[in-house]
Amino acid sequence: MSVYKSRRKDAAAEFISLSRRLRVATIQAVKKFPTSYRWIVTNNMLTLAAEVYTNAIKANSIYVHKDMSRHDFELRRRYLILAVSSAEALLGEITFCYEMVDTG
Repeated sequence: MSVYKSRRKDAAAEFISLSRRLRVATIQAVKKFPTSYRWIVTNNMLTLAAEVYTNAIKANSIYVHKDMSRHDFELRRRYLILAVSSAEALLGEITFCYEMVDTG
């Protein structure tokens, strides 16, 4: 739910810090994969984690206020949807990669 800029608190942008932590955790996890998987499989994981973070930053740069245009609202919403969809895709990649490592 969007909150007016004047009513925002420090915790309002928690999704940005979580997306940053997700990106860092993804980088640390990729370093633990065998070298043979790093460029073939884990490159997509790094790209998706970066997309989650950058789309969260982009969405947060569009402030909610009472004179906000419908276009700005839709643009912010689109960035948030892209961040969520990239996070879901990242979850699928993580699951796939760990299954490959376990069976291989």
